Amino acid sequence: MKKLCFDAGHYKNYNQSKVYKPYFEGNKMWDLTLLVKNYLEKNYNVQILLTRDNINKDLSVYERGKLAKGCEGFYSFHTNAFDDETVDRVVIIRALGDTSLNTYSNQLGDSIKNCVGIKQ
Repeated sequence: MKKLCFDAGHYKNYNQSKVYKPYFEGNKMWDLTLLVKNYLEKNYNVQILLTRDNINKDLSVYERGKLAKGCEGFYSFHTNAFDDETVDRVVIIRALGDTSLNTYSNQLGDSIKNCVGIKQ
């Protein structure tokens, strides 16, 4: 069974959108992380570990990275803040030199793009 670590990038009410005021990155990435975790565990032979057990917990990047020890992949979910509502894309960053998860990462990006209806 593949073991992955998911990180909902920020904590509750962090990084409010300048374009759409009700949007907070921390809240939406928590929701997205749980949705993707539940979907993958239900439909694929994969175990997902989370870097935090609740939305209010704030951990350093170093602490979150340490929690991924023993996992085949570490995915940190973020939305980048922009002042312009025309920015519309999914970005997936993987470790340099590790090409073993390229296909999986591309499929994940395409799934997120299609799910939320973005263009790039």
